[in-house]
Amino acid sequence: MFPMEEFGNLFFTAWYGVYLKNARELRYCSGGHHPGYLHTPAAGPAVPLWTKNPMVGARAGYDFRGASRPIAPGSMLYLFSDGLFEVETVRREQWGLDDFLPLLATRQRGAASEPQRLLEEVKRRTGRSVFEDDVTALVATFP
Repeated sequence: MFPMEEFGNLFFTAWYGVYLKNARELRYCSGGHHPGYLHTPAAGPAVPLWTKNPMVGARAGYDFRGASRPIAPGSMLYLFSDGLFEVETVRREQWGLDDFLPLLATRQRGAASEPQRLLEEVKRRTGRSVFEDDVTALVATFP
C-alpha cells in the first residue's frame, strides 16, 4: 500500500497493536520499528514485543507477520519513538536503547505521568533540554 518507488523512495517504520479486552490479549506487529515493551506486575525487565518485518514500503506486497501475547492485569505497555533514546548527550556521547531501557524498570507512581517521567529522566541523564529528533511516548495501563 506504500511502495517506496511511488513515494520518492521514502519509507517509514511502525508498531501497531490491538488489545482484545475480553480475551486479555494484545495482538501486534512491527514494521522495521524497535519493539514496544510490556512491563508486568510480576516484576523483572520489560518484555520486548517485536515481529521481524521490514520497514513499511520496502517490499511491495509484503505480508507482515504479527504476534500476540496475553496481558496480565496491571501490565503497562511502553511505546516510544527513537528520538527518546537516540540522543547525543551534552558530553557528545551517544545514548541508545540499552541506556534507555533501565528507566522502564524504575517506574514510579507519583504526580507526573509515566511518559513525562521518562522524558524528564532522559533530559536529566543526557543533559539535554532540546531534542534533535521527534520525541513521542505512550504508556498504556491495562486494568
